[in-house]
Amino acid sequence: MKSYLNTGIAVGALAVALSSAALAQEGADDDQAATTETILVTGFRGAFADSLSQKRNAAQVLDAITAEEIGQFPDQNIAEAIQRISGVSITRNNGEGEAVTIRGLSPTFTRIEVDGRTTAVTADSANPERASVLSVFSSDLYNSIEVIKSPTAADIEGGVGGIVRLNTPDPLDVGELRWGVDASLTDADSRDESEPGFTGFYTNVFADGRFGVLLSGTYEALDRRLDKIQSNLGWDEVDAGFLADGGDPALTPLIGARFPNRMRQEQRIGERERINLNAKFQFQATPDLLLSLNGLYTVDDREEDRSRLQIQWSRGDLESGVVDPNTGTLTEATFTRQRTEFRDFTRIAEIETVGLTGGFEWAPGLWLVEGGVSLTRSEEDFDEWRVDHRTNRDGLGGYSTANDPRYPAIFTEAAGLADADVDVRGLQFQQRVISLEETDYQLDATREFASGFFTSVQTGVRLASAKFERRQGAVAGDAGGLTYADGDRDYVLDGAFGQGFGQNLLVTWPSVDPRPLYEANPSAEAFSFNDENLWTIEEETTAVYGQLNFETDAYDGWVARGNAGVRVVRTDYTGQGRIDIDTASDEFLIDDAPSLERDYTDTLPAFNFTLS
Repeated sequence: MKSYLNTGIAVGALAVALSSAALAQEGADDDQAATTETILVTGFRGAFADSLSQKRNAAQVLDAITAEEIGQFPDQNIAEAIQRISGVSITRNNGEGEAVTIRGLSPTFTRIEVDGRTTAVTADSANPERASVLSVFSSDLYNSIEVIKSPTAADIEGGVGGIVRLNTPDPLDVGELRWGVDASLTDADSRDESEPGFTGFYTNVFADGRFGVLLSGTYEALDRRLDKIQSNLGWDEVDAGFLADGGDPALTPLIGARFPNRMRQEQRIGERERINLNAKFQFQATPDLLLSLNGLYTVDDREEDRSRLQIQWSRGDLESGVVDPNTGTLTEATFTRQRTEFRDFTRIAEIETVGLTGGFEWAPGLWLVEGGVSLTRSEEDFDEWRVDHRTNRDGLGGYSTANDPRYPAIFTEAAGLADADVDVRGLQFQQRVISLEETDYQLDATREFASGFFTSVQTGVRLASAKFERRQGAVAGDAGGLTYADGDRDYVLDGAFGQGFGQNLLVTWPSVDPRPLYEANPSAEAFSFNDENLWTIEEETTAVYGQLNFETDAYDGWVARGNAGVRVVRTDYTGQGRIDIDTASDEFLIDDAPSLERDYTDTLPAFNFTLS
């Protein structure tokens, strides 16, 4: 949205007086005509001024960023835009921003709201939590982002780290016909194809400015590639029993040196399509009553192939090595009898979210009464095909970090096996469905005070019902007698691994396309959700609050403002699922676990004070 900065400039005709006395007596005949010129501030300066104004006038610790225009956030998704705010960092998946961390706390402690509505989205997570994956949201739909670091009693509970508010434009605030279409083309050095993107919006007002409509949408197609090297099982220490020849005096100095327990190289290549649609309607029914309806729909389709080489050095014997005297680590090492594993995946996921809010604002006199009903739902439908191979006692292998410790050169004999010599150890199909939904009803009332230290008093009530479900199952294909020669060898690895690293890395290892291999050799049993980690959690919350707001001139143009209040929240919790229990002597599974029920009440006081 545009920002406006009004500056009064006196412009007029100064009457030429013949004498100071005549000017004093007849000034009425020579009035100076004054006009006011409006300076319209747009673009980056206008957005920057809006953000500063929001932060300065807030009665709590708040940061904000504002788009230059509708659909003009310069980032590929909303998580990327949020990270521009101080004290905020993001997690990444395949190089793209996903979840938000505020002040170092886990994303689980960050509450996400879209136009005031609770939003929770899970993606590529075996065990979903309250963290919301924001990569499904295009930044082009939003005109402002607020990050609340010190909540008030009026703010919805759950944001221990902070609250992120994503706000779409209000058509009545725009107040005129506006529309726009953008097209883009994305090209990545590591991929051959360029991918398109489209953004469009339309907003207008009707019925003498009383009815407003805003429609916006985005489409993006993305190619993704990730080449990854990692040590993912900690470090171990060389002892005498780990030496291939304990009697060799050349190996004795290596005892006590540390080495990576396991190394992994992985390549991921995938495609992704993301669609976001937003609609907002506002109707000024009377001068005191505003009605609104807002809906958001997103769908994120992801398809990804992964090929992985994993070598566990700690299961082998150390043949030779070079110790760095400064760190006490093996910078070069050769082994025998290490475990080498190949694993290939095909993963297809659809993440769909729906959000709908209807509400009203009624402002008779000094009162403001707001109410609304919101529904939000997110579901991830995830399918995976997987094929595995393991060589338990591989031949000569090793690594070297001599050139660059970030990019070790790795080799192992199994990497050169012919397809017919790579047996299929495991063939599997897996499906997972995770859904999260919430319905809430909210009513708030604010009474303004015409004068005095206290500016207003607020109170409200919120009822919410949430449900989280996880269903997962897997079936094994018929892998007996299969080798990689029975499948499609042209899979994933489409060039030198580690393109651009500039190191002598392992270029390729055996891989096979798991989906057609499974479909040609499927499981004899029907698929079912048979995982032991199946559960349903239901949560009912009732919250009431009261809050006093104050503002006063402090000193020399400084203004003190703030609020004090308390929020009381009662939670009723019910959980049911299959439980896998490990004991010292046994492990057993309860298929029909009884419901676990709990209820508790929290009292949450809040006080904020700012000086600006």
